[in-house]
Amino acid sequence: MPGPNVRKSLLFAAAVAALLAPGCGTGNSVDRDKAQTRLDLCAEFLLKGAYESAETECHKALGYNPGEHRAYNMLGLVDLRRASDMHSILEIQECLTGVDAEGLSAQKDKYLAQARADFVHAAKLRTEYGEAYQNQATVDLLLQDYERAADGYKRALEYANQLDSISLARANLAWAYFNLDRLPEAAAELRQALKFEPQMCLAHYRLGRVYFTRKEWDKALSEFEKVVAQPKACPIQEAHLFLMKTYVQKGLGANLPKLLAGCLSLGEQSCIAAQCRALVPQSSMTVTSP
Repeated sequence: MPGPNVRKSLLFAAAVAALLAPGCGTGNSVDRDKAQTRLDLCAEFLLKGAYESAETECHKALGYNPGEHRAYNMLGLVDLRRASDMHSILEIQECLTGVDAEGLSAQKDKYLAQARADFVHAAKLRTEYGEAYQNQATVDLLLQDYERAADGYKRALEYANQLDSISLARANLAWAYFNLDRLPEAAAELRQALKFEPQMCLAHYRLGRVYFTRKEWDKALSEFEKVVAQPKACPIQEAHLFLMKTYVQKGLGANLPKLLAGCLSLGEQSCIAAQCRALVPQSSMTVTSP
């Protein structure tokens, strides 16, 4: 699950540059077949993490069809992935602080702002484009603007037939509610998500957080254990941390060294790993890094 933090856009300048790119249509001509070909290439490059190539192909798609809403959504996803990479460096690969963290955080915020501008433009081009509303809301969630995120996810769910995953939209809406301390609504949305996707790791983790906040330790324990039991399918390091915290609340501290190994297996240098280590008394630190 991603963490908090967050920007400025050259969207229209980039679009103009795309329209003037060699081989692209100009004026009022529209070639949807060529636009689709470029859009497919954009998606392929994005999956490979070739962000510059993905951007180039999406701009070419816009050159052939300036009204292609999916191209703007894809451009937003490129920058959202870049922001995710910055988050990974900041909090997962290493737990950076100070000047190094400030520089990367500023870059991350820049990418998030650019991503949101593209998602907004995609929704303007196609008002029933639920995926663009969901992506806008995801940026707002990362920016900790929980009210706006909740509004965005609710808007996305108005166009549920346009969403890749209704369950994910509900789980994310629940997380916005959770951060607004609207726990009953958060729990209701998570149960809806799990009704349609019973094995959804993210929903189980977040439902566990609702129970943990309510101090319903047994229910929280059950939800976190469902996630931790599947480290490959559910690599959510925070679930390991909160399972350890739940054990502390239940007076089961003797099990913490064993649980620590699971937490560290998902990233030894992360900020979450540091919190897991802090829960284990030094006298019982017999766990070696995996």
